[in-house]
Amino acid sequence: MEADADMDEFPLPNVEAGTLSLVVRFMEHHREDPKYKPFSGDEKGNSLKGCCTDPWDPHYFDAVVPDDKLVDLLLASNYMDIGQLLRLCAKTMALKKVAGDGIPQFMKQLIENYQA
Repeated sequence: MEADADMDEFPLPNVEAGTLSLVVRFMEHHREDPKYKPFSGDEKGNSLKGCCTDPWDPHYFDAVVPDDKLVDLLLASNYMDIGQLLRLCAKTMALKKVAGDGIPQFMKQLIENYQA
């Protein structure tokens, strides 16, 4: 804890607190494995369970990340340059949103939810 007191704060204006907590949870889980790769080589599966190297990842996206926060998490992982999380978000989004609703409906929802 003493080291934390010496750290400088830095703003993350593009990441809301709730989304940041999801990012931190992901990072804390994977911090012990610096060579972590989210996929076993085949990202073309029809479920996260079939292509993830860590069984925790599908659970994280099914039980922890609310569907309405998935785009926020994808944007945060891109903004913070967390490639593994970004790839998992994109795969989850493709499976949940695009496959479920179809691309036109998904794009309509995306535009409605994230217009400036």
